[in-house]
Amino acid sequence: EWANMGLLTLTPGNVIDYEFIRAEVNVLAAENDLVKLLVDPYNATKLALELKEQDGLPVEFLRQGFLTISAPTKSLLRLILSGRLRHGGNPILRWCIGNAVAEQDAAGGLKLSKKKSRSKIDGAAALVNAVAAATTGEEQGDSVYETRGLLTL
Repeated sequence: EWANMGLLTLTPGNVIDYEFIRAEVNVLAAENDLVKLLVDPYNATKLALELKEQDGLPVEFLRQGFLTISAPTKSLLRLILSGRLRHGGNPILRWCIGNAVAEQDAAGGLKLSKKKSRSKIDGAAALVNAVAAATTGEEQGDSVYETRGLLTL
């Protein structure tokens, strides 16, 4: 149904077709001003390296552990709770977020849990990655240590 609505693209055949996915990513990158493509290296390292090294896309790896995912997960939670997340009524994202359950580590870190979630959460996980891409590596400007030097008291 979602494919018929134009909300997702199915790969041909009965298995994941990574060449098809690679071609689709390149089309989307050309149609949009792709700044950064964050990829979980688990089961996608070969594809990610091809996109980066052969296709020249700005690919970076983002592991899905507490250390790397907690801050963007918390940022996404704040966006949702404050009513500032706008997704255009996308039914896939709404379904994935409705399925998502977060887990917390001893240090208070948060991440989405596939094991604890009710069903697929891939869209929600992709949204966490998008928040990570939007909030990391931002230009911070010159460091105070570069502009004025070290201040000794």
